[in-house]
Amino acid sequence: MITIYTDKIQAAIKFATKTHEVYQKQKRKGKDIPYITHPLTVGLILARAEADENTIIAGILHDTMEDSIPEKKVTREMLAERFGDEVATLVDSVTEKDKGLLWEQRKSEALEHIKHFSHGSLLVKSADIISNVAEILEDYKKDGDQTFTRFNAPKDKILLHSRNSIATIVECWGENPLKRDLLELDAEMYRIQALDQGHVAYLEWNLFYILYEIDRALANSFGAEKVIDLCKQTQAGIDTFREQNDVHSFERDFLLKMKEFDVVINNIKETSGEDMLYFLLISHIADSIYTLRSFVDIVAQGQVGSTIEPT
Repeated sequence: MITIYTDKIQAAIKFATKTHEVYQKQKRKGKDIPYITHPLTVGLILARAEADENTIIAGILHDTMEDSIPEKKVTREMLAERFGDEVATLVDSVTEKDKGLLWEQRKSEALEHIKHFSHGSLLVKSADIISNVAEILEDYKKDGDQTFTRFNAPKDKILLHSRNSIATIVECWGENPLKRDLLELDAEMYRIQALDQGHVAYLEWNLFYILYEIDRALANSFGAEKVIDLCKQTQAGIDTFREQNDVHSFERDFLLKMKEFDVVINNIKETSGEDMLYFLLISHIADSIYTLRSFVDIVAQGQVGSTIEPT
């Protein structure tokens, strides 16, 4: 019988605990929560993704080089000696090399490095992002924008970098077992961005989310093909509006598309019993119509002027 909880995994947990907790009492940003919860969560995510032992260990140790204190500095050589070269290579690959750089430069370099990652490194990075972003989104539901004051960059840049990282990982490895988890978090972050950017951006998010859910679980549903086509047509209308800024034409054309959606919704209800697609469309089309009318009202009241994205 194969041992699941190995001595090597136990040693990695002990090593990470010393680095983050014993030697520095490191906390999660802005919270009285031990930092060690994060690398342990990363290891758990990797285990759930059925990663091999070395990848799970690399997840547990992934921040030890980057976050260790000078007098207890963790090096690649140290990890290689204790856990093997493969683990050391994985940890080194996801480690930011110069934390003295400005935030934007560090994150830009980190994003570029992702493009050259092995599948093992992409898996560790995926689990790291899932742990971090899931925690941010959970905090955001409770604390709102106050959540982002804990970081060294503003809200919009935090969200943009996280979304860019996810997009790069998915592009590099389409068969990543954590792809769906990443895309689900991306959809939530996109919604937060859209709410900040204004009514038109939020309309686009509604269309995006319909397409996302169809791709995720409803691709074989009755009417799915027609819905996808209508979403693309509606997005094309938004693109035209962004170029021409003709609110009246935009309102007319958008509502016509909503009527076409309504026909599809009624067909689904009457002939297929596809409840999931039906309720998805009902909620997001209603939300889209409400958002459009709110936008048009604001424009009519002169609160927007020549801009197309009210705040």
